[in-house]
Amino acid sequence: MNSFVIRNSFGLVRTINTRFFTTSTQNLEGELKTILKQAKVSKLQERLQLDPRSKITFTEFKGIAKDFGIEENEINPVSNALAQSGSIIYLPNSLNENLKTSVFIKPTHIYQSLEHVLDIENKGIGLNKLIESKKSEINNLRQKIQPLEQQKQLIDRKAQRGATAIIWTGLGYCFVQAAVLARLTWWDLSWDIIEPVSYFLTFGSVLIGYTYFTMTKTEFTYEALNHRLFSKRQDKLFRRNNFPKEDYGNLVETIDKKEKELRELELATKYDHTH
Repeated sequence: MNSFVIRNSFGLVRTINTRFFTTSTQNLEGELKTILKQAKVSKLQERLQLDPRSKITFTEFKGIAKDFGIEENEINPVSNALAQSGSIIYLPNSLNENLKTSVFIKPTHIYQSLEHVLDIENKGIGLNKLIESKKSEINNLRQKIQPLEQQKQLIDRKAQRGATAIIWTGLGYCFVQAAVLARLTWWDLSWDIIEPVSYFLTFGSVLIGYTYFTMTKTEFTYEALNHRLFSKRQDKLFRRNNFPKEDYGNLVETIDKKEKELRELELATKYDHTH
């Protein structure tokens, strides 16, 4: 039955429909659940805003949501709702695995970073002024690298002199060996005695040279030998003079990158002028 009868004190009978009360109770429960869910989501948003990080994993997001009473089956709808409202950035369908499992809880930071990287507003200046700005950056970097460049040139000259000295020393050793063997063969002793000695000296020299090139994995050429001797001497001088090798390399790389960007901008300017 969906109704019941109430008799009042005057004897009048009134029939009450219970379906009305059931529907009203269900509506009230639904509204209460909605209010409670909104309160939980609001607290979740406050917690994410207090987090100093810009990005967390989705697993961390789920853990935080559960701490505020959000059920497992409600987490995905809540995350989608927050993403649609702009409170977070969540890309579950991304092809990038890192983006797919990450939740960006500071969307403003991401938008500002993208704006800076893409240079959407072009810094409010024209192409010609952008070229001048790029040239100024390159000049500042060159001024910064100039003392390091001078120090490196001095080190390179010393390293090259050291490598050349070792190569000439090897050549001098060969001449001295030949002169000693000639002296012993024709003046002091005879070829019968010096022959096995010269054989073993020659074989020993070849063996030492072959071992060196094998151990160092260097090509058997003058250029390769000179380059290796130069590099070893250069590294030793870098350490002795406390030369900031990594900083110098970073500056060189940055200047090359800026110069490439400058060439592209200048090419774009020429294109604009010809079209």
